[in-house]
Amino acid sequence: MLKRLLDEIYSAHPAEFRAPGSPQDAARLLAQVTPRTSLSSFFSEAVVGAVSVERVSLRRHRPFLSNSFAPFFRGSFTVESGQTVLRGTFGPHPLVKGFVTLWFGFVGFFVATSLVLGPSLAADEGRSWWSGLLAGLGFAGAGLLIGLVGFFGVRFSRWLSRDDAEQMRRHITSALQNAA
Repeated sequence: MLKRLLDEIYSAHPAEFRAPGSPQDAARLLAQVTPRTSLSSFFSEAVVGAVSVERVSLRRHRPFLSNSFAPFFRGSFTVESGQTVLRGTFGPHPLVKGFVTLWFGFVGFFVATSLVLGPSLAADEGRSWWSGLLAGLGFAGAGLLIGLVGFFGVRFSRWLSRDDAEQMRRHITSALQNAA
C-alpha cells in the first residue's frame, strides 16, 4: 500500500513529441493553439498553460471542476540529432507533492507519537502500561483513519483526472503535426 501511495504522489511519466522546424517554430505553433489561462475558455474544456522554448507547462482545464491532483505536463524543446523534440513529464504539480508529503508526514508523526506517549503518560499518571498502550493505539487508529481519508482523496482526485494526460498528448501532437 505504501508503494502504491508513493506512486500516486510522486510518479512522473516521461513523454516526447517530435516537431518540424526549429525549437522556436515548434514553441510558436504550440503557443498559438494553447490559451495562457482558462479565462479564454471558461465554459469549455481546453489545454492551457505557458509555452516557450525553455519551458512548457500545460494542464487540462475543465469547467466547474478544480482538481489539484490533475497531471501537469512540464518540459522543454531541444534539438536531438537535428530533430526538434519536446521532452517532458506528466505528473502532479510540485506544490501538491509538497502538501501531500506534509499531510502524510504529519499522520506518521501523530501515529508514532501516540504509540510512544500513550504508555509513557500512563506510567507518569500511575496507570498501567497496558492502559496507556490501549489509549495510544486508539489515537494511532484515529491517525491512520486520517491517513486513509487522505489516501482515498488522492485516489479519487487522480481518478477524476484519468484522461487529462491523454488529452494533453493529443493537443500537443495535433499542434505540432498540423504544421508538417
